[in-house]
Amino acid sequence: MDIPNHHEHPELWFRPSPVLPFPVLFPLFEKEKITATFRLGKRDHMHPKGYIPGTEAAVHLYDDAWQEKLRTNVRVEKVVSKSLNAFVKAELEDTAYHSIESVQQDLSFFEKRPIASDEMISLVIFSYLNHREQPMNIETLVQKGIARIAELPPNNWREIGGDAPLTIPLIAEEYPAKTAVMWNAAYTKFDMPDRNMMVVADSKNVARIVETFRADPRYRGGGAGVGFKEVILPHLDEVTPLAKAMGAVNIIKKDVRGRLLGDNTDGEGYAQSLEQALVKGSKSLKGARVLILGAGGSGRAIAFALANKGAQLTILNRTESKARELASTLNDYFKNAVAFGGGRILLPSVLDKADAIVSVIDDAVSPLDAYSTLGDMALPVTEESIVRNYETTERLLADLDRRVVISDIRIRKEPTTMLSQAKALGFHTLDGIPMVVNQGVAAFWWLYHAQLTPLGVSQADVEQVMREAAGL
Repeated sequence: MDIPNHHEHPELWFRPSPVLPFPVLFPLFEKEKITATFRLGKRDHMHPKGYIPGTEAAVHLYDDAWQEKLRTNVRVEKVVSKSLNAFVKAELEDTAYHSIESVQQDLSFFEKRPIASDEMISLVIFSYLNHREQPMNIETLVQKGIARIAELPPNNWREIGGDAPLTIPLIAEEYPAKTAVMWNAAYTKFDMPDRNMMVVADSKNVARIVETFRADPRYRGGGAGVGFKEVILPHLDEVTPLAKAMGAVNIIKKDVRGRLLGDNTDGEGYAQSLEQALVKGSKSLKGARVLILGAGGSGRAIAFALANKGAQLTILNRTESKARELASTLNDYFKNAVAFGGGRILLPSVLDKADAIVSVIDDAVSPLDAYSTLGDMALPVTEESIVRNYETTERLLADLDRRVVISDIRIRKEPTTMLSQAKALGFHTLDGIPMVVNQGVAAFWWLYHAQLTPLGVSQADVEQVMREAAGL
């Protein structure tokens, strides 16, 4: 049966399959639990059975005998088109599927042919129209337990029921981040009505959260912190070329058309702080040999920024393949051999060649916090493993030139184990606070420069306020 889907009256038809039998589908639709589905092909406005965000569509649910059992109207919120193998499990959150393999099996059933993993498919995200009088907003995210206001960041804004424009950084775990205190200090100083509110959420809900932010007129933008830097990227409307190459964003801006734009200022912020630290040892970042320990979202941003400044990078990671992939991406992007990637087993052989050693582990809460990133890091953490970590770190640092900068970007209430040990041995150390200030200034200026420049406010003014708020 050919299913019409003219743009004037678009439709979403659902039928049972071996993957999703009718007894599973019907209660999910009856309770409006399904708010996304997959269709074969690029289902944009050019497709004869395509969907246009912002338009209405009719949902029809049929049983095995082709009897219509449910009909309702929905609003198409977004259409994401890419190859099947490019989708990740988190994007299945609002569908009835539990794995990408089940999507592939279902599409193959309806198309009556095997669907290859590299074929183009579309995720159609929709909302039920009978809920439009109570749209999802920032309050309902909190009320439904999808997100909660962070408690540890100093001076975090906590009033969600007012009219204040909001910038909202998303984080996966609590930690004493400096963002809220810096941004709210700037809002106060420059007499702006906006407020910064850090929010804790599970990254598996990123699609729902982003769409809520998009719909709430108070949302001005915000950030993607720990746990969100990479997963949020495909849900944005536009990403700067460098952030796209990094595969991570840390700052989001809503433009006048309601589009969400992503950029990454983490790397540049850290590069500035490391450059200043190296100068104290009479070294330049250009040509410096930097050993990076880790290859996560923050590590990617930092590696790109350091390579862009002319540093030579060695990237070591517990999962060697991630370090090699990042090094390869850097070399391809810069069209030069700027990075080498490998496993931590190489640490003793490369340590004495480094001008700076940088730990980029960016988990907000991690058992690895008990360790210096330089030493053995066996899991689970025990008293014996902590002693062994301390001893192996001390052996590695014993004969190292004390002019080497030892850096750890993690922000904790107390200096990390790595920095405490290095400082006790006489090394110059660098934590993540200068990076946070630098990237925060750049991000704030990206959002507000057009508003502040006519008032005589400069980026240097923003920096001064944020540095004071962060205690620098």
